[in-house]
Amino acid sequence: MSDDLVKRIKDRGDWLVDAVATATQNRMFLRGEPECDDVACDAIRMNGEKAMSQIAKPLADRIEALEAKLAKAEAGLLAIAKRDEQMIWGEDYEVEEAFKDMRDIALATLADIQGESHD
Repeated sequence: MSDDLVKRIKDRGDWLVDAVATATQNRMFLRGEPECDDVACDAIRMNGEKAMSQIAKPLADRIEALEAKLAKAEAGLLAIAKRDEQMIWGEDYEVEEAFKDMRDIALATLADIQGESHD
């Protein structure tokens, strides 16, 4: 998980303590108050962070995988765009070859982002 996500999870642990304080109307859960039970608040916070981490980890992994696929798609599209520039002044056989190259690039890119092999 990214450092930013870990930081946000830790911040939300404090929100959970605040939610418990609000729901129970018990001053022992009010952070910064003299009546605050630091052990109880820490237990709530740590359990909340652990639960959120368990939920966030697979989602963070999925986001990273999708970002990698997006980068592959971007590279493929850039390759196609550059190949198109080479077609503008080409002879018929060069244009036809460029179209075949672009098709191959598109198919290879699709296979990469779909997790398939392309031969």
